[in-house]
Order: sequence, then structure tokens, then C-alpha cells
Amino acid sequence: MIWPIAGILTVTFTWVGLLFLVKRWPGDSSMTFSQHAAQTSSAQLYYAVMWSLALPPFVSFIIYGVYDRLSLPSIFIPLVIAASTLMLVAAYVPEIGGWKTTIHRLAAFSMATLFLPIVVLIALSGELSAVGRVVTVPIAMYMAWQIVFLTVVKRQHPKMLYLQGSYIALFQVAIVAGSIF
Repeated sequence: MIWPIAGILTVTFTWVGLLFLVKRWPGDSSMTFSQHAAQTSSAQLYYAVMWSLALPPFVSFIIYGVYDRLSLPSIFIPLVIAASTLMLVAAYVPEIGGWKTTIHRLAAFSMATLFLPIVVLIALSGELSAVGRVVTVPIAMYMAWQIVFLTVVKRQHPKMLYLQGSYIALFQVAIVAGSIF
């Protein structure tokens, strides 16, 4: 039962870190977390360090607390590793214009897109309880909708921070649900 607790602690650390980011380096709700982080060199460093600290335990939680528990197919691990690597690229390459913005956005959108098959694999696991399925299936549907929606609006929306926040939060809920239910 240690893995669900580790997962919840890591998720909590992430959200405290993200909330601190938007309070310390404020912007408007049309900005992503990364755009908040790109405002100053200290915010860029904070964002890179925060994700460097949060991702290793979160990935360990996903592998040992979710993958093993749900007997997921072997493709699950490369998806998690690819998404995590892309997250670090997005954290280390700030969205400050030019080629850095191109790299950042490509990494961030690819990472977010990889979250969907990760959640779908959890939702389809034969080891997941009915409660877990009731949680993860609607999350997967919402994530698919949001990918399409943000592609159509070209990632420009007056409430982008809330859209991104809900996407990340629901991804994390699906992961934690996979370890509990």
C-alpha cells in the first residue's frame, strides 16, 4: 500500500509547486504553466528543478505502483519514459521565442498526447476494478476531447491555464486510481 501514498505525495508536491509558480510569477489565465515559468531566469530555473525533483518519484510510482499492479502491456513503460523525457525537455527548454519555443511546444504537446494512451491502457486493464474504470474511462474521453479542441484552437484559449491544469490533474487522478482501484 506504500505506492498509492507515494503517488499522492508526489502529486501533492507537483501541485504545490505549480501553484507557487503561478503565484510567484503571475500572468493571466491564457498562459500555460510553462509560459509562467518562462518569464524570468529564476522562474525557468525553479520550473526545471521542480520537475527534476517530481518526475523520478512519480515515474517510479507509475512503474511499481500502477504497471506492476495492473499487469499492463509492455508498451506502457516506453510510453511513460517517453512522456517523462518530453516533460523534462519542456521543463529545461523555456518557451522564450525562436527555436526554444518550437522545441518546447513540440515536447509539451507530444508529452500531453502520450498521456492519453497511458490512461487508456490503465482503463482497459483487466485488473482494474469497476470503480477504477468508472474513474478512468471518462478521464480518457475528456483528454481525447481536449487534445482535439486545443489542436483546433491552436493552443490559444483565454482559460488555457485551467484547461492545462485540468488535463494534468485528471491524468494524475487516473494514475492514482490505477494504483488504488
